[in-house]
Amino acid sequence: MKREGKNRRLRRAGIRLGGSLAALLALVFVVLLTFVMLYLNPAFTLPVGSVGWVSERAQESVGRLTKPVKATCFMAVGHVAHKPTMRLLRGLRVASLEGAGRELEIAFVSPQRDLAAARELIAAGVSPDSLVFDDGNRRVVFSAEELFVPDNSGAEDGGMVFMGEAMCVAALERLGRSRDEKLYWLNGHGEARIDDYDPNSGYSDIAREIIHSGFSLVSLSLAEVKEVPADAAALLILSPRFEVTSEEAALIQEYLNKGGRLLYLASLNGESGLEDVLSRWGVVMTRYRAVDSRTIMGGDLVITSYGDHKITTGFKDVATLFGVSWCIETVSFGVDMAADRIRTTVLAQTSAKGWGEAAGSEAPLRYDAERDMLGPVTVAVAAERGGGTAADLGFRATRIVVIGDGLFASNGRLGRRYSANRDFTLNAVNWLTEIEAATKTSLGGDMALVSGLDRNGWMKVLLWFSGVLPGAVLVLGFVGARRYYRIR
Repeated sequence: MKREGKNRRLRRAGIRLGGSLAALLALVFVVLLTFVMLYLNPAFTLPVGSVGWVSERAQESVGRLTKPVKATCFMAVGHVAHKPTMRLLRGLRVASLEGAGRELEIAFVSPQRDLAAARELIAAGVSPDSLVFDDGNRRVVFSAEELFVPDNSGAEDGGMVFMGEAMCVAALERLGRSRDEKLYWLNGHGEARIDDYDPNSGYSDIAREIIHSGFSLVSLSLAEVKEVPADAAALLILSPRFEVTSEEAALIQEYLNKGGRLLYLASLNGESGLEDVLSRWGVVMTRYRAVDSRTIMGGDLVITSYGDHKITTGFKDVATLFGVSWCIETVSFGVDMAADRIRTTVLAQTSAKGWGEAAGSEAPLRYDAERDMLGPVTVAVAAERGGGTAADLGFRATRIVVIGDGLFASNGRLGRRYSANRDFTLNAVNWLTEIEAATKTSLGGDMALVSGLDRNGWMKVLLWFSGVLPGAVLVLGFVGARRYYRIR
């Protein structure tokens, strides 16, 4: 009996010793793994839902590459932009290998670790914490801070949104052009300003996107210059608060007669002095406000119905967000097959349940057959004269895009990441300037869950796996043992 009791105690002691050694080895493993993670600082990319690495718009841009391009992430490993940028570049790399365009080369250079490569970039004028695109002749550089914009989506926590994909698409399209085009932004009538950073009504976000896409934005006062410059790729008139003079309207009409290009976002009060000019090109601004049952906050319009046009290519299953929008009617002029015929195309309209509410109506809004306009009603239009055969006849085609919502491309609209207002606006600019660029939609913002931890995060992992979880197991084991021996 004594020998059997001694053997039992030895077996228990062996089990305790083995368990202690296993727990010690597990603790050592967790500590070593944590320090390795602290040193390597890895990131794990998990696509969200059915979303792939990059959007269709990015895939299209990469697939259009006609010459090799190198993208370099020149950032410290611990920088907040490093992980999403790394994920994005790898996604673009995969898209380039699967597409028909030239290959996109990617590189990751740490200013602290890759000293030789870092010195080369700094000697070339590139500052650390930058994203660089280089095709051998031209270079486009974004600072890490430019990859983030304020979150205007209405989320309670606010914060910043990673917009690296939009910047990458803009860089690739810019490198595909021989030179930067000039866009003239009309001012002097209370128009939206490119340096207005208001999170709702400002236009700084779209101005930045246009500049990054390879355009120069130049302020224009017709009261001073007396003409639209000949080097204008397009004229932008965005939400004027006051009417242009008849002389200014005549200058704009003269510009359009010569094959000019115009992007017009309607005045919020409905009158800008350009109504007669637009009507000559088949675009009639009405005094009806667009109303639809499809809305998010009650005062806006969720548009999912688009016309067949290059601007709206790929918009079949996406939504654009309109606020207070004026209804637009269209008229086509001239003989069907004539080269100088003005052709208008509906770009966006409400659903069949929408209608045009007569100005001066009071809430609650209801359709009145005697006063209102029967839906669906149009809220965005494109007009063109001389398209297709213009080059053969020796004159430049006139192109016009009119949007009934003066805040359509504002910071507040672009901040709604579930809408395609950004892509719609950039597509309009590209079509007006005859730029062959991506037309499919993006998601606006980062598209995957990037799982990566900073130093504090990995220390928390160490605390949980070496302290909290083992402690919980010991407590449960102690409670279970006490209950077991009590029963016995």
